[in-house]
Amino acid sequence: MVLIDSNGDTIHATVNEDVVPIFESFLEEDGTLSPEYLIDIMGQIVEVTHVEIVSLNGKDTEKISLLLKNEEDVRLPLVVWGKVALDLSEAIQLLSDSTLICVMKFVKIKVWKDERSVCNAYNVSAVSLNPFIEEVEAFAKCKLPKENISLAIVQSKPLSMVSMMSEEEDYFVKTPQKTISNILETRKVERCYLRCTIAAIDNDMGWYYISSKVCGTKLDMLHNNVHPGGTYELDVRCMLYCTKCKMLNPKLKLRY
Repeated sequence: MVLIDSNGDTIHATVNEDVVPIFESFLEEDGTLSPEYLIDIMGQIVEVTHVEIVSLNGKDTEKISLLLKNEEDVRLPLVVWGKVALDLSEAIQLLSDSTLICVMKFVKIKVWKDERSVCNAYNVSAVSLNPFIEEVEAFAKCKLPKENISLAIVQSKPLSMVSMMSEEEDYFVKTPQKTISNILETRKVERCYLRCTIAAIDNDMGWYYISSKVCGTKLDMLHNNVHPGGTYELDVRCMLYCTKCKMLNPKLKLRY
């Protein structure tokens, strides 16, 4: 393989044949960052909205939207949810007189109508403003325009435009949730989802049986230290016996 970074530098890379199947599913020529993986980002904040309280999945939560730009003036929307949104808004107000460099670790990539944005992952992402690290100092001194760019306070876009929910998240927003009793009373075909906990597990063997993986014969369970031939005693553990293979504890397979 030939790999290329954001600066255009290339390097040759090799993956051993025996581990190719591990990486094959997400190795793609000319590919982009996958929404399945969390990423780190850094950029200058050029736009920010006020904190809003919105309803998401039936719960009220805080949301703030920002617009980041890199040294090449490529811009990326960022949406921050929950208590982190409140903390970030307060920090922005305190530092509003200076250039704000936002660094976020472990953020999610969102794709909505072929447009990409990023948002924080619950209890995972970390956000910092103007942290004292070499990368931020280099970014601020060398790569940003010399003129002072004022921070713009803008109106938030509609939730459907900025939340950039994945198909799975969008399904749970648009699909009604029902209880077990609601489903039992339903008399027509419709789409819904059920959120519940497991109250008990039926371990009754009436709906399946244990068989020999080799011949498929139903196995007998032996107790009380008795062997079918009566020639020797078994240990105290429960053991299985295949009458066709004449074998104790063969390889098992559940059959229905």
